[in-house]
Amino acid sequence: MSSMLAKGTPVFSLETGVTLGKIVSVYMDCETRRLVAFSFGRGGAMFGRKGGHIVEVADVHAIGPDAVTLDDARVVHDLVLMDGATRNLIELDQLVKRDVMTDDGARLGHIVGLDFDPRTYRLVQIRIDDRRRIEELLIAGSDIVSIGEEIIVVRPPAASSGVTARAISPTRVSTLMNRERFESDLQRAG
Repeated sequence: MSSMLAKGTPVFSLETGVTLGKIVSVYMDCETRRLVAFSFGRGGAMFGRKGGHIVEVADVHAIGPDAVTLDDARVVHDLVLMDGATRNLIELDQLVKRDVMTDDGARLGHIVGLDFDPRTYRLVQIRIDDRRRIEELLIAGSDIVSIGEEIIVVRPPAASSGVTARAISPTRVSTLMNRERFESDLQRAG
């Protein structure tokens, strides 16, 4: 089973066999560093917050390579009514291009991807690119000190237990990159 929560992925109701919409945003809880919800909409609502819907990841029946399935539409909430509840969450798209700094003040680059465990949805690592390196730098989720509004603070790479060269994992939850890039990365990896 592929574990992708990518923008544009269709959301289906198993009860009615109807397409409810397409994923617009994916949300992470910064305290627990887990994916907790995604929003979706139909047509024009997909690109605006008004009129959209939100589903908690715990209420999802399955996340497949082509769609996300829900047992029934009762797990869907109106995004406008849930707006207060989403204030403690961060949209993953807001993390794209955010700078990453060590706690001793060295700039490592900016985030180009986030990898999550496909079973627990916990943040496993962040992928960093500063255009000076050939390969992306991976920082383990456990080495993140804080996720701020402007920067992500991590332990210095020498002290980090999770800094390695880029590795493509088929269990990666692709949330920031579009599906074509994810599939392209998998094909190049082998």
